[in-house]
Amino acid sequence: MEARVILNPLYSLYKSDFYRRGARSSWSNLLTYLLCLGILYACVSTVIWSGSRPAAGFYDLLDQAGRLPPIIVKDGSAESTLEGPVILESQHIPGFRIKFDLSRTSPVTLDEMKRDGLYGYCARDRGYWISAIDRISEFKHSEGELGISKLLKDRKIFLPAVVVYFLVLFLTWLIGVAPIQFLVCWSVGKFTSINLPANELIKLSIFSQTPIFILRILLQFIPADIPGFVWIGLLINISFGIFAIRSQQDASASAT
Repeated sequence: MEARVILNPLYSLYKSDFYRRGARSSWSNLLTYLLCLGILYACVSTVIWSGSRPAAGFYDLLDQAGRLPPIIVKDGSAESTLEGPVILESQHIPGFRIKFDLSRTSPVTLDEMKRDGLYGYCARDRGYWISAIDRISEFKHSEGELGISKLLKDRKIFLPAVVVYFLVLFLTWLIGVAPIQFLVCWSVGKFTSINLPANELIKLSIFSQTPIFILRILLQFIPADIPGFVWIGLLINISFGIFAIRSQQDASASAT
């Protein structure tokens, strides 16, 4: 969106012109804008997160894992002098635990990890992580490297992984809410007799989600969670979807 791309997130809060330009922008400008917004959200979120208690808990586990006996991976299997299952628990976050059981060959399930209060599990042939959306991720051991060490190895790998996590979170919300936002924009357009082409409605349904990401960034400075934030976020999205369509009506009125 031209040279003003840096200020566009701010313009999305109050400028009708932002949405008028957005509806008629090219797809390349839209992708550039989303990339910039996603990187901004991911980087700010990572900086805030890295100074939080969850980050301290992760770093504590990094240090503890570094003091374990050496674990060698041969032919996809982990070998060590480590005796029996070992559970590492963060001193900063009670209940944040990772288990090492190199004799385990059967698959580890999500229910099992949740039952035992585990966030990570290192078995003989692979490692497991539980994500923030209650999904279990598997990482096979590769030659000379544990699957779980992709996040446990050091901070140089860990922090970029956090950036990627927040970027995926950004895209997940954006794509998941886009159909609802499209329906809002389409419905408001029909109600107000503003007939826009489908490609402009799609662009508006994406640009009008900018304010919620600004709010998500600001709320990360507040340590407490806000109950029902998902529903609040949807209401904010709907409100700005209406504002985006009404801005097109303003443009039509000024043109006549």
